[in-house]
Amino acid sequence: MDFVAELEELEESVVIVVSGEIDMDTIGELSERFEEALQRGSPTVVLDLAGTEFMDSTGLGVIVRASRQLERTGSTLVLRAPQPTVRRLLRVTGLERLLRIEE
Repeated sequence: MDFVAELEELEESVVIVVSGEIDMDTIGELSERFEEALQRGSPTVVLDLAGTEFMDSTGLGVIVRASRQLERTGSTLVLRAPQPTVRRLLRVTGLERLLRIEE
């Protein structure tokens, strides 16, 4: 499956819809979407992970950096619908307790 990261702007949030694997080859595009979302100044940025079945540590790093940047501007990052393999990675690394996750 090819990697796609699309930005959708809603009234109260910006949603980054991701499909495909988040890894070293795709984090550049994901970082660009986070940068675009940050520039929009929305109070909430949602990373929709429903279409993502694999993420490695480089993907986690991008998410943690984005979360910190958003917090500094008063915004919140929400991870939506992580698949079981991604959810397990978040749990094992302890990020499940630090990041806001919604089903």
